[in-house]
Amino acid sequence: MKKITLILASTFICSISLLANSQAERISLAEWTFDWCTPAAASTTSKTTAVAPDRGILASTTLFATENISGSGRGFSWPTSTGYYVYSTNWNTASPEKYWWVYGLNTKGYTNIQLSSKHSNSTTTPGYTLEIQYKIGESGAWTKFYGPFDVTKTVTLNNPTAIGDGPTPESPATLPEECSDQDKIEIRYLMTVPTQAAGVQVRIDAIILSGIEKETGPVSGLNDRENNSIKVFTTDNKINIRGAEGLNAVIYSTSGSKIKEINSLPSSYEVELSGAGVYIVNINGKAFKVIF
Repeated sequence: MKKITLILASTFICSISLLANSQAERISLAEWTFDWCTPAAASTTSKTTAVAPDRGILASTTLFATENISGSGRGFSWPTSTGYYVYSTNWNTASPEKYWWVYGLNTKGYTNIQLSSKHSNSTTTPGYTLEIQYKIGESGAWTKFYGPFDVTKTVTLNNPTAIGDGPTPESPATLPEECSDQDKIEIRYLMTVPTQAAGVQVRIDAIILSGIEKETGPVSGLNDRENNSIKVFTTDNKINIRGAEGLNAVIYSTSGSKIKEINSLPSSYEVELSGAGVYIVNINGKAFKVIF
């Protein structure tokens, strides 16, 4: 009888663990939707510098660009008659390498990192082929983890849709586990089969990176000194921050929407929020999760 009791107890505990993992909340780390690429709002329709994500709790630390496009370095454009996606041209030769590039992504405190995006082509056929690679840190080697996949059709201009086996929002690509809990990873969409003409638009939109908070708790990624000195907690409808004097903080919803930004925190700070829910407090790039 004791043996049966132990088996049942073990099964019960495992069931609880599996249920908790299945219900783990996925958090937006960085998203590029390019909503600002509207012709009416733009004085120019191209950029030669990287841009921060439009939303996500790591929006201040992750950047996006193209690299080695026709020898001109980073750059991309957006259409003059519609908006909400970006494109690049001169992808018609294999050398130098051409790729969309996400870099400076800090996944500290997060695991099960997933990526999705939308792609399209300005001509019906033929198209081009991409594969997705990652590397850890500045000196790591690029390693393929998804693809290659073909982008062979044109789609509605203001809503590019993933073609072929691309990582769609409905079926995202999961990065290898070694990309979890890292100070810095980089991701690139490398062209492996070029376009047929220099003027073909290689389009990308809706780049979304998400992760699940590690079970070690909301202060994952902080060193021991910061663990001991920085405290984030709730009282009534308020978030309280202690021991972070002089640091900057941003409060996000778990969807990645910015709620409040605080520069140069005092030694004791509190802010009242309008409703119950789950919030992320990012203090100098380190994430704290609080629940009302």
